[in-house]
Amino acid sequence: MSEEKKIDRRKYIKYVGAGAAVAAAAAIGYGISELTRPPPPTPTTVVTTVPTVRTETLPGTTIVRTEERTVVQTVTPTPTTRKLVVWWTVEYSPVEKATLLELVRKFEKETGISIEWTGYSSTDISRKLTAGIEAGVVPDITEVLSHEMCHLAYRGLLEDVSDIMDEIKGDLLPAALESVYLYNSKTGKRSYYAIPLNFYATYIHYWKDLLKKAGYDEPPTDWNGFWESFKKAQDASGIPAIGWTLSDRAEFDTAWPWEVLMLAYDVRLLTSDGKLNITEENRKRIIDALEWLSNLYFSGYMPSGVIEWGDPDNNKAFQGKSVIMTMNGTLSIPRWLYENARDAYYNLTATCPWPNGPTGKETPTSYTVYPVIIPKGAKNVEEAKEFLKFLCKPENYLLYTKSMLGRFHPMYKSAMEDPYFNDPKDPHITAATKYFKRSMVPVNWQMHPAYAKFVIEHKWHRMIGRVVVEKWTAEKAVDEALNDLKKTFEEFA
Repeated sequence: MSEEKKIDRRKYIKYVGAGAAVAAAAAIGYGISELTRPPPPTPTTVVTTVPTVRTETLPGTTIVRTEERTVVQTVTPTPTTRKLVVWWTVEYSPVEKATLLELVRKFEKETGISIEWTGYSSTDISRKLTAGIEAGVVPDITEVLSHEMCHLAYRGLLEDVSDIMDEIKGDLLPAALESVYLYNSKTGKRSYYAIPLNFYATYIHYWKDLLKKAGYDEPPTDWNGFWESFKKAQDASGIPAIGWTLSDRAEFDTAWPWEVLMLAYDVRLLTSDGKLNITEENRKRIIDALEWLSNLYFSGYMPSGVIEWGDPDNNKAFQGKSVIMTMNGTLSIPRWLYENARDAYYNLTATCPWPNGPTGKETPTSYTVYPVIIPKGAKNVEEAKEFLKFLCKPENYLLYTKSMLGRFHPMYKSAMEDPYFNDPKDPHITAATKYFKRSMVPVNWQMHPAYAKFVIEHKWHRMIGRVVVEKWTAEKAVDEALNDLKKTFEEFA
């Protein structure tokens, strides 16, 4: 790309800033749908003259009299505009919201299709979709979380979007294709039931100035050396080393790091086609991983409160510099720093890969897809597909993905190579890009609805709590969890 076409982050924000007022309106109570909804049809008054024929018969004569009367009718024309109902997650920055609105208006202008666009938090959108499916009232398009996508496809509740995927898959990373090629129990086959929009992984963030107190410019890449560097930083600074969420109160902030830890210990609980793979070797490795994690907690290198943390608490702890490092799904922590503490973003913090596992092997990136779906029962399937094709055009997709300021990463090869995601001066976005150039493994709950159910029911959370709270042995806690996992898969057999 030529220099004049490059858009750095500051210029990018200025570029889309014109839409910020609309996003602000959304934040104070106006949904995007209210701002983009076209005006109602204007009533038209029609005046017509209607002839009336009246016949009178008199003795010996027939007289035909014609009278005229004026009829005034008010006619409201039937709207001919095609309309889409779209639900989206808009719980983040004004820049992202403004960009979405810009793309909506562009699509409406190009196609004549009106969009009723409503924004929700990811939690609310899940609840509303569940209720809508039960009631038979669903949107034409909605974003969902990956475990929900897996469940809905399994139940046959999603439209097949293979025709869209055929058009765009040449530019998609292989992991993106794999993530939405889902099993449908109604057809007994796999197909494409979602459009992959973005990736995210479980990233590690650390305070460089605090690690420096232990004599490290960056953490070592070997397993023991990596964790020892942060322990030494705690000893030197007095600040707890590791903000690792171990609580049943959190949702995926407990499950995400645990999934990566199992990969580091070379555990593969699912085969490539999603079948359960509980072997004695995997069992022993899970026990080793849980013993390592609990020992890290009991040795005092985590804040004592991690066993009670909710999802936001590791973010707050890191942003407040009350832990030296933490791990988090998405780049929401660095983005907060970029918007609120620019010096800390560029000069005091960094994102780094997970270290090689205890056996010396590279720890694969455990990735999660953020997809968009067309639910079964949608009233405007063809129009929905038209919008998704529009959104996936390279220029539109890149504009939208950049507006997230790194929260999510692109799944398209051309977008991934854009200078924005490879700026050597950026200590977070560029580091995250490298996550997706390593060996990649889809997170397990994306692979099979039974595993998703197991995680949603907090069975891994409970296993960890059995040890760090209830003082069970790791072996006993792991055996309970694996037994539950087997039973859950049997429900889907």
